[in-house]
Amino acid sequence: MNSIDISKKGQSIFNSFPHTGFVVELNNENIPPNKLMYGVGNASSYWDLIYAQGLYNKYENNKWYHVVFKKTGTTYTLYVNNLFDGSTVVPASANYTLKVGLTIGSIGGSTFFKGKLDDFAVWNRALTADEITKIYKGEKF
Repeated sequence: MNSIDISKKGQSIFNSFPHTGFVVELNNENIPPNKLMYGVGNASSYWDLIYAQGLYNKYENNKWYHVVFKKTGTTYTLYVNNLFDGSTVVPASANYTLKVGLTIGSIGGSTFFKGKLDDFAVWNRALTADEITKIYKGEKF
């Protein structure tokens, strides 16, 4: 991600459709500024986890950041520039069965990301730490 207005609230990087499946957003109005927020839910009702926040808080305008959101079982982990940024266990997610779509740069028509987003990828498994590092470095695995 590369924001051109780091102070803008509600910059959704990606979100599921329906909305209550998963989200990663910069500067959500419900957490301290200059942080990433993530949430997960079963996509049919309210979130099981919402407003979980990353640790990193030194984002700058016009600078690229590599963001990874990883699901391992019922654990959801956020990485920024190949560094751990936060993790939460969501026990209810063991029972998620609904399929969801993906919206990039918006929560579905509002709260747009203001800047550039590039090189999205989705895997059908959790990546290893080594694989995340290789992607960050631009290497193949």
